[in-house]
Amino acid sequence: MAAATQAEEILHKNQYVAKVIPIQVRKDTRGVSRSLPEDPFESQYGDGGIVEPPYDLFTLAMMPEASSELGPAIEAMVVNIEKLGHRIVPRDGMRKGEEALSPQVKSERAKVGNFFANASLEPNQTFTSLRESWRYDLETTGNAYAEVIPFMMTGEPAGLKHLPSWQMRLRKEDDEYTEYNVKRTVQQDDGTWKIETFPYRKRFRRFVQIQEKKTNRVFFKEWGDPRDIDSRTGEEVTDEVRGRDDWSDEFLANEVIHLKLYCSRSPYGIPRWIGNLFTIFGNRAAEVINYTTFRSNNIPAMMLLATNVQLTEASIERIQKFVEERIQGDDNYSTILLVEGEPIAEGMKDPGVMKLDVKELTQVQHTDALFVNYMERNDDKIRRAFRLPPIFMGRADDYTRATADSSRKVGEEQVFRPERNHEDAIWNQTIVAALDAANVLFRSNTPDVTDNYELTQLLAVAERSGGPAH
Repeated sequence: MAAATQAEEILHKNQYVAKVIPIQVRKDTRGVSRSLPEDPFESQYGDGGIVEPPYDLFTLAMMPEASSELGPAIEAMVVNIEKLGHRIVPRDGMRKGEEALSPQVKSERAKVGNFFANASLEPNQTFTSLRESWRYDLETTGNAYAEVIPFMMTGEPAGLKHLPSWQMRLRKEDDEYTEYNVKRTVQQDDGTWKIETFPYRKRFRRFVQIQEKKTNRVFFKEWGDPRDIDSRTGEEVTDEVRGRDDWSDEFLANEVIHLKLYCSRSPYGIPRWIGNLFTIFGNRAAEVINYTTFRSNNIPAMMLLATNVQLTEASIERIQKFVEERIQGDDNYSTILLVEGEPIAEGMKDPGVMKLDVKELTQVQHTDALFVNYMERNDDKIRRAFRLPPIFMGRADDYTRATADSSRKVGEEQVFRPERNHEDAIWNQTIVAALDAANVLFRSNTPDVTDNYELTQLLAVAERSGGPAH
């Protein structure tokens, strides 16, 4: 309910841009609250140098809590992209066997492998669990941030840390260009690989993290920025600052790798499901209505019809007490209410027959959930935003083996593998290149989608036709 309440009002900044904001009510006749705003960066947008995200990131981060379909869809992305693990492979000679690898390749493979095996400096946390956190942030808010912790002496990457995406904001790009060197792996004329540096100019930006209802901020610099940045102020460290007695290299800002789902109108990313925002709210409202209907039993199981009968005051009080204490719960389905009445024949020419009738209403009670078709269509919309076959959401009732295998292959080819390849390229162009490892690559593991039955049939046909059986 919290996410739906905070995102209840959608205001259009212009005809193209919509922003989810919390409702705030203020009256000129009263003082204003002194509490911090819902978005801790609210006062720093614009002239404060911080770029405002297109949607409230804290609200986006809570959306999986308000949707029964969004959470499983995000979890399917996490499991099939990140949880399969990784390996470090030689760039060449992958099919030649271990004995064909040169000492240089083995040395680089060990160096890169050791980094990722110990990338997390937190106890009970692995690089795979770090990737899970980044992927969850990426699919929830459209942004993910990896802090690169360096060795103080060499500057090489020493570890990685997850930064919660809803706490991070981007500052505006610098007005001036900064010259820096980009490390890339290139192939030489003799077929060997080498790390070379290429000069480049770029307008860097900085990042800032602030926690809710806290005034302390921490600044980070963009990956590749060669300048020394003060983590307390976000400003470049000058020789004058270094000469102060209160300066220490511990104040230097670390680099951040920003992963995002591209948005054409903002330097931030936006989640895949943002077009289904009202779909999620609609599902939530339908579920709340169903829950309230079930708990309140707003259509009673029976009705008491009184003819020529005046209920006594005691009966009226008993009915009122019964409704207030028992009717709004699911324990009243088999409860009996006893009432007593008095005849009202006095003064009437033909009073008729005095009677109390009980009319059963169970046939008009809700026998199933409301808005079932509406919610099913909404679930399909959310799933389609991720382009996930239904089997990945646990819907395998109507699946045959053939359709299940086809769905797995489609999901792997169209969704998961491209995402893995994109993420692998980021790690290879950043961390692996920074470790000067030209002969190895970071590769995410892939699932086995081979149909063993079809493979054995193919080999059998080949053997009968005179082909090799191995």
